[in-house]
Amino acid sequence: MYKVSLVPTNEITNTWEKIEGLVDKVIPYTYGRMLAVDVLHSLIINHYHLWIIYKEDEGKWDGKIEAIAITEFMKYPRKTVLMINFISGDKLDDWIKDLDRVLVKFSKKSGCDFLEGCGRAGWERKVTKIGWKKMFTIVEKHHG
Repeated sequence: MYKVSLVPTNEITNTWEKIEGLVDKVIPYTYGRMLAVDVLHSLIINHYHLWIIYKEDEGKWDGKIEAIAITEFMKYPRKTVLMINFISGDKLDDWIKDLDRVLVKFSKKSGCDFLEGCGRAGWERKVTKIGWKKMFTIVEKHHG
């Protein structure tokens, strides 16, 4: 059984060594917007939230982190949302429903109107199976 836990801000630096490799996997998909050190800084100052996904057997955890999610609150003029910035790890199909359940509960408890996420095209196929809906597409153009 997979568990999803929010890492308290005061435990970020102790946890970083265990999750840095998972953060490094998503950094190329920021397309130069940030480095791992920027993610660490945002976690330490409590701008981002770190969620760890791990497997528990008979109520015991072996200390291995299977995956992570990193979220933040986004305040729009008329809505507050829980933004999922990054998800990294293997065996997504095994734990995505658990992560979704925990994040929905956290979002509601925190007064958010909904959750949103941004990612590569493959994510859409995964999350529409658990109730997410594509709302728009983001495009960019670099200066010339």
